[in-house]
Amino acid sequence: MSESAGACGMGGPDDLAQVPSLAEARPYHSHPRPLYATALLTDQRRRWEQGERIVVEEYLREQPALGAESETILDLLYHEILLREARGETPQLEEYLRRFPQFPEQLRLHFEVHAALL
Repeated sequence: MSESAGACGMGGPDDLAQVPSLAEARPYHSHPRPLYATALLTDQRRRWEQGERIVVEEYLREQPALGAESETILDLLYHEILLREARGETPQLEEYLRRFPQFPEQLRLHFEVHAALL
């Protein structure tokens, strides 16, 4: 079940328009994103815009085969972080390390690169 929209902190659905599209940007990879991964990212954005704060774990429950797609999971995580920031939240590395302990290096790299870009 996704988190409620009321727990989002400051910011609202209009702020989501400021989140950069991930259709082309891939922070972890140099090869093209599979079409289904782009569809998942589009769905993720749409659901957040509608106030449904879907978390990556929910996609993993809905589509168990996704568990074998590390790159797609990382893309969804990155996008979730951007969506949360657009809502006024400050996602923390420690939270994502607890939620996804299988990706410690990738998550640390993401947060380091993201901080450098701000």
